[in-house]
Amino acid sequence: MKTAYFIEKREFDQKRNKFYLYYQFKCHSISNSMMVMPDGCINIWFTCVPQAPYGKVCGSVLRSKKIQLTPGAEYFGVRFPLGGESLTWNCSMKDIVECKMPIKDILSLDDPAYQLANIPSFEERIQRFQGTIGTLFLNEDRCSPIVMNALYNIHLSKGNITMNDLAQRLGLSTRYVRKTI
Repeated sequence: MKTAYFIEKREFDQKRNKFYLYYQFKCHSISNSMMVMPDGCINIWFTCVPQAPYGKVCGSVLRSKKIQLTPGAEYFGVRFPLGGESLTWNCSMKDIVECKMPIKDILSLDDPAYQLANIPSFEERIQRFQGTIGTLFLNEDRCSPIVMNALYNIHLSKGNITMNDLAQRLGLSTRYVRKTI
């Protein structure tokens, strides 16, 4: 896929003990497709075309596939790694896999793409998302601090960590970590 530009910002949310990836790109005027790969992540994606903004939640695909984009359109997105254990949805995670759903259907709110489409900068879009939209569906009480810390350590090691090593990093017994996670 050719883009006019692509920027991203990886940010650690200390309150929720999670990393989020914010990204923004503008499609080349000729290009209208992009290859997506299975990665287990959930993306909230906003098409920031002022005359027809649109927000959707995209679950991970099971196989690589090509998706269609609007030529010349600007997109803003937020990627949530490690599944959706801290997200408050109106459907199960199983329903989101291999699916693109309008954000208003999942989060029970009006499409926030209208707010984001008229914001000029990437940083301002991130701030607006975090201050308004993000607070509507991020549930900080859903996971215990132990589980959140374990997921953080798994993420840092890119999944290449034994249960014994994880337990040692957490200062807990292997049995307790297995039972808790």
